[in-house]
Amino acid sequence: MLVECVIDELLKLIGKKLTIEQLEDALFLMKAEIDKADDKIIVIEINPDRTDMLSTEGIARALRAFLNVSSGITEYPVKKSGLEAIVKPGLKKIREFIACGIVKGVQTSDDLIKEYMHLQEAQTITHGRNRKKASIGLYVFDEIGFPVVYRPARPESIRFAPLGTETEMDGPTIINEHEKGVLYGPIISKHKKWPLLIDSKGNTLSLPPIINSNTLGQVDMTTRNLFIEVTGTHKKTVDQALNIMVTSLAERGGNLESVTVHYPDGTSIKTPNLTPKKKRLKVKDVIGLTGLSLSDVETVG
Repeated sequence: MLVECVIDELLKLIGKKLTIEQLEDALFLMKAEIDKADDKIIVIEINPDRTDMLSTEGIARALRAFLNVSSGITEYPVKKSGLEAIVKPGLKKIREFIACGIVKGVQTSDDLIKEYMHLQEAQTITHGRNRKKASIGLYVFDEIGFPVVYRPARPESIRFAPLGTETEMDGPTIINEHEKGVLYGPIISKHKKWPLLIDSKGNTLSLPPIINSNTLGQVDMTTRNLFIEVTGTHKKTVDQALNIMVTSLAERGGNLESVTVHYPDGTSIKTPNLTPKKKRLKVKDVIGLTGLSLSDVETVG
């Protein structure tokens, strides 16, 4: 997977001046390679299994740790927004899971919006298995009425203007005629009801995993506050995709807020959940895999 980075922006996020040669050496040791570079732009080939590195922000975060610019896990404070997402019954066999987050004070420019969109698409292609396991939507937070509701809907009852058009379409028309509908429609078209995300005012946010609405999904350079949702069939994938999106935006100065998701079985979950996970490993296994002779202290840090 190729990631295009503005060199000055990448170095700014890393927090250290590096030559292209130094970048190339460090990236190579992280199993990434420079595909091409000029005075302003660098294109880096990232292994698709490193979904955390499919953006300038993710690459910078990984390089900060690798180059010892900063040590330990990067912490991203998450404030409770008090806002909610309600999941209605009937989605279990269609597209069961949703995770949501809010990012306020986001930096936006033409280049940055392109980067956010690239990360969104890269996540859904790799982690999300071409939107089958997970898909991501970004929206203008300030225009959304909460709580948002994620529910099943009869295809013919769905009606909104898809992103990029002023023309309203019903569900079957979107699936059969819209470019994204033709491409991703088979994921949901076999079901009698389709997943729909709406706000408290009755406005449509999206028809996951097909397309956002033009009303609430039109993110541009004036957008400062974002609502992000990920829907899918695999909870871990959905949660991880949201975490990667919001932390990348936090690297650009965004402030994170959680949303409480309420499921039909009574379960309530605050997302994003950025609590670090602990894993145990034996020093002898590290030595055996790396071939290095390390003490316990050296292994830890």
